[in-house]
Amino acid sequence: MSDNLKWLLLIPVVIVAISLGYVIPKLVGSDDERPEQRQSQALQLDIDATGERIENYRALLESNPEDVELLRGLADSHREIGSLQAENRQYQESFTSFKTAVDYYREYLAKKPEAQDAGIDLGLTYFYMEMPLVAERELQKVVQSLPQSQRAWHSLGWLQMRLGKDDEARASWQKSYELDPESAVGRESRAFMDELDLSRGVSQNEIQVPPAP
Repeated sequence: MSDNLKWLLLIPVVIVAISLGYVIPKLVGSDDERPEQRQSQALQLDIDATGERIENYRALLESNPEDVELLRGLADSHREIGSLQAENRQYQESFTSFKTAVDYYREYLAKKPEAQDAGIDLGLTYFYMEMPLVAERELQKVVQSLPQSQRAWHSLGWLQMRLGKDDEARASWQKSYELDPESAVGRESRAFMDELDLSRGVSQNEIQVPPAP
């Protein structure tokens, strides 16, 4: 067989090899993208489901305008969908949802001022809107009106930690912990204090632990 003929016979083999070299990395690359795509699709399903819940709340509110708890449901649902949208990188939609949540929380609190626990979620929503000082102000108002609210003190500590106010954060977590050391919130406050103390090099003997009841 001539050399030219041998080269002609090798051409299909070379073409297949080149094709496989191109296709296989493409397939591997698409596999690498699939988890992120699946996560985005799952988040979108949650967003759509929460959107349907919001529409149901709106319909109920139109039929029952005196039911103030529907305002709380709308506020909570908008805060939830805002968090999902932010996680799914839908930042403009997320901000709009958080802003709507703030409006509903304020309307709810205006009609039911005794429900100050809603102020915790209001404050946290302001933080999600990147308004941390307003968020801190709202949470300070809650702990003043509800000094026995463990969640309020715990949330305030978390916010203060995010603002770099470590001493204030630890004091807030200490109050949260003292209210009920055995609750899930109390245990988390203690864990946060321990982590903060460890990061600052404070020995375990210096950590304040309330006496056993």
